[in-house]
Amino acid sequence: MSDLPGYGDSSLPADHTLEAMVALVGHSLDRLVGPDAPVGVAGFSFGGLVAAGLSAERSAISCLALLGPAGHGGEGRPKGELRNWKPALEREDWVEFDAAMRHNLMMHMLHNVNSLDTTALAIHTQSCLQTRFHSKRISRSSQLPQLMERYTGPVLLAWGEHDVTAHPHSTASMLMQRRGPCTSVVVPRSGHWVQYEAASDVNSLLLNWFDQKFSPCQKT
Repeated sequence: MSDLPGYGDSSLPADHTLEAMVALVGHSLDRLVGPDAPVGVAGFSFGGLVAAGLSAERSAISCLALLGPAGHGGEGRPKGELRNWKPALEREDWVEFDAAMRHNLMMHMLHNVNSLDTTALAIHTQSCLQTRFHSKRISRSSQLPQLMERYTGPVLLAWGEHDVTAHPHSTASMLMQRRGPCTSVVVPRSGHWVQYEAASDVNSLLLNWFDQKFSPCQKT
């Protein structure tokens, strides 16, 4: 599927609200597969909150996987302050710009310094440069529990062991107080960007979980 609205090459929504984001994603999904086609949905960080919002609104979501989801309303555990990279960009000071990107990756996204390779740096840099949707206020809200309560299908919650955006065990305990079935997994030796830092583990986790939760008639 394409980038979320306001990210990458996708157009910016008219309103900087979760509701507007969810509506646009839902419309795109309906056009791609039809409004009644059963699908499984996975989302990471702010995208996890969007995925939860979509699942609360769309009846044909069969299962939902959230990786380090935003909007849980609990406390984070930041390692340090993030650096503002925009002044360096404006000055075309590429040494300082690169240093800021590397610093922010280790403060917020990754746990192991060996995970900071050229691919991670390139993805993170491109994402920062092409993000136009202001998600910070929404990400720090407490909308996720209410959205999960409205969705009664199976939910998988996964965090990196060292995710700075949440205390995984206590946050999972709070989010699992819902009507539908819920599974929580903490992936060792990884940070917030768990699907990058522990790609093999997360790929296996998601493939196995979606394979179990989709009924045979829904698989393609």
